[in-house]
Amino acid sequence: MQSTRDLLSAYENAGTLGEAERALEALRTGTPPADVDLGDFYDGLAEAAAESDDYELAIRAQQHAVELGCEYPELARQMLAWYLLKAGRRDEGEAAFSKLLGERGDHPELLFVLAEARMDSGDGEGALEAFDAALAIAHVLEDDEWVREIRGERRHARSELGLEPDEEDRLPQMVFDEPSAEPVRCSLAWFPRDEIAEAMARWPSLRDDLRDPDSYCRTIEGELQRLATRSGVRPAIAPLRVTRLLGYADEQGLDPEDGAARSELAAALYVGGETLEWPPGRNEKCWCGSGRKYKRCCAEANTSAQVASASRTG
Repeated sequence: MQSTRDLLSAYENAGTLGEAERALEALRTGTPPADVDLGDFYDGLAEAAAESDDYELAIRAQQHAVELGCEYPELARQMLAWYLLKAGRRDEGEAAFSKLLGERGDHPELLFVLAEARMDSGDGEGALEAFDAALAIAHVLEDDEWVREIRGERRHARSELGLEPDEEDRLPQMVFDEPSAEPVRCSLAWFPRDEIAEAMARWPSLRDDLRDPDSYCRTIEGELQRLATRSGVRPAIAPLRVTRLLGYADEQGLDPEDGAARSELAAALYVGGETLEWPPGRNEKCWCGSGRKYKRCCAEANTSAQVASASRTG
């Protein structure tokens, strides 16, 4: 019998999705150690299968991710419903979304996901129905960020379906409905994941902020969103390298551990064209370097926080 370590190695080095699934099945039916997050492995397999258009495998893997538990359980359930629609199992997919909507209550985020899933699976009429419902709720909540997001995707969907602009489409576009021609006016300092260990070793005062890289990146994402809302233009991300920060602080007579030094270097990086654009597309790799899609990483984490906040104050 193969050891747990051998099975994990077989999964990580699998040449095909089928081999990866078999390795995880062997782990699942055995007794995986407590430190093996098998649900997260299945979640990753589901995404890889979907990217390869193998939606039946994506469904099987996502079902196991939901059953075993994974980092983002509600997102896993949303994606399972999405994969069911994409695989043509419409009744099952709609039922899964209906259950989520019944648990969540009226909120634009889940209706927005349903609209995208319907559009992706070829149900344009159903997608517009969900977009309309999501937009109506966002207006009632006076949530400008969701109005902007939904309006832009709804406009795109109507265009894809060959429909003429309606009253909502003719309203003035809010910031970011289309790529902005405005220059970036601010940039936010950020330590990339491969710099975090050295930054913490040099500057103990940063340890509380940096010790959990995922949490740190989600905090940066939240600040980027706040900057965008306040300024009306897209901020940029300024990756800080420890050696670069040390050299810059020395040249400018600054303390590299001080936030002012990091902010000034971030501004200099922007002027020099050394910043990252933000935000990425929802299906693009997240800016934070996790390897996950933006919608399944920092964007999802902050959406979940907004939803939780709304449920507490509603």
